[in-house]
Amino acid sequence: VFIQHSTAVGRDSVMTFCLEYDTQKCHSRWVAFRFDGHTRNKTVSRSDDPFTDDPKVPSSLKIGSRGFGGIYNRGHLCASADRLYSKEANEQTFYMTNMSPQIGSFNQGYWITLEDFVQTKGRDANFADTLYVCKGGTIDGNKILEYVTRSNGCKVPVPKYYFMALLRVKNGTYSS
Repeated sequence: VFIQHSTAVGRDSVMTFCLEYDTQKCHSRWVAFRFDGHTRNKTVSRSDDPFTDDPKVPSSLKIGSRGFGGIYNRGHLCASADRLYSKEANEQTFYMTNMSPQIGSFNQGYWITLEDFVQTKGRDANFADTLYVCKGGTIDGNKILEYVTRSNGCKVPVPKYYFMALLRVKNGTYSS
């Protein structure tokens, strides 16, 4: 299922992020967003709102907002710090469709280091006019660590591997 979340910035509708949600696995295949003239700004702090089910997912597919248990964090795919241009956009990053069960040491180590790098580049107008970002984890076959069972009975895969893909646009020139 394709899901898009947007916010209003002045008179413009700005995409916060979009994703492809695998309804059988209750996990996003990928999450995509961009840093541009609207979204690179830092005008708010991280939200204090709790994690919550995505309102665009049917009730039967909601997995609950509690943690994944054990060593797993609710790892943001589109990071909270990626969406600091509006309070509403930041709150949307806490939807469970944007969470992946990540080993805490990975989430708070390698992943956040890569996120910080992408945010630095994305907010630098000298680096890119627009920086497109796609993130995700492997949720098929032998590329998962295990499954975490949620309150609705859905078995959520724990990705063995994660990726970030970047496409930079600067003065009409594309590079990735």
